[in-house]
Amino acid sequence: MVLKRNAQISSILLRLISAVLTFLNGMALARILGPETYGQYVLILSWISLAYFAVTAGLPTLLLREISLSNPARDDAATRGVVLFALSVFGGLLLLCGLLFALVHRLPGVEMAVEEMSWITGVIVAFWGLSILFENATRGLGHTSAGQMAELVLRPGLGLVLFLGVAWLRGTGQVTETDAVLALLATTLATAGFSGVVFWHHVREGWQRGAAQGARRPGAWRDWMRGALHNSVTNILLAMTLQISFLMVGRLAGDAELGLYRVGYQLSIVAGIGLLAAKAVVGPQVGSSLRNPEGEPVSRVMQRAIGTCLLFSLPLCGVLLLWPAPVLDLLYGARYAGTDTVLTLQVLALGVIANSAFGPIDVALQVGRHDRMMMLAALVRIVLHLGLLVPLTRFFGIAGAAAAHTLALVAWCVIMLLAWKRRRPGAPGRDSSGST
Repeated sequence: MVLKRNAQISSILLRLISAVLTFLNGMALARILGPETYGQYVLILSWISLAYFAVTAGLPTLLLREISLSNPARDDAATRGVVLFALSVFGGLLLLCGLLFALVHRLPGVEMAVEEMSWITGVIVAFWGLSILFENATRGLGHTSAGQMAELVLRPGLGLVLFLGVAWLRGTGQVTETDAVLALLATTLATAGFSGVVFWHHVREGWQRGAAQGARRPGAWRDWMRGALHNSVTNILLAMTLQISFLMVGRLAGDAELGLYRVGYQLSIVAGIGLLAAKAVVGPQVGSSLRNPEGEPVSRVMQRAIGTCLLFSLPLCGVLLLWPAPVLDLLYGARYAGTDTVLTLQVLALGVIANSAFGPIDVALQVGRHDRMMMLAALVRIVLHLGLLVPLTRFFGIAGAAAAHTLALVAWCVIMLLAWKRRRPGAPGRDSSGST
């Protein structure tokens, strides 16, 4: 019990440290690059993120789930099999996306936002995907802190140090978005190397035993493919909700306005830090409650998670709602403290409060394996978000884009809550299997 609690505390601390480092990294990029150049960097980063979700295709979640299930039984053959499966599918998707990019790039009249650095972004996507696969496999083996260290701490921390180093060597007025991407490339390579070493250190003996145990169970690859498909559709839809919105804001409002919008989004993420902390621990607690009906009720776990979210988020959102301009001026400089950014930040802060009030309901549904309902909720969210984004951005600028984001987020939370109330084990009128 003590070890379990210590692991939860360690996971929360890692996420809090990661949130601080990620925020400092984004703040340094925005201050040094300026709104327009920072907006150009955000465009490149959005394309990288979309490609990452396409080539990983839900495999990280699959690795974490399947290895977590096979590890207690010491089924090393299953662990080895699912890792090889994930790496094989990842390699195939990476090759396919590379070929598609090359074909689209050759079409007449097509302009690629990352044309001048396509090979760099491709390398970033490849090693970022490998890093996350190795990290989730390590977490599945039970080494949660070691598995999360690279992505949560090393990646934002090293990225911050490298970018500041480049800015110091070249001078703050000479740094471009290309310098920022090169710093991201070096960070990604280092993170992938660290994750691979950590994974192999923890899996080496089991890997040899798995090879000696022989063949996998019949139909394993089919089941893994089905699980990866469900996860990939949900993850890609949610990634599209955010990354495509950045691309569309850049197209509709311009690079400088996109830089301002991204700054408001960064601060809203910091305001929702309570949700990050709750997600770090609520999954295992909900899973324990579902496996042990005589233990703590799931409803109590979720109430405690919502309380944690609101405890952190309400004070921070209150500051952003009441004093947005001084906060923006202090952290990012006067260039980011205009009326549009202030209003954008206030609208996004309202979304954070609503999201915190619903708590980490998506994690609870994922633990309960309600994959289809999560896919439906994600689809509704992206359709509503993108449907509102174009008209609201055209009429109200980045504040309209923030309103589209907030309205879609609230609708997503409501759908997830209704799904949880109807389909959770033990709910009235439902069986206790939790099936969807």
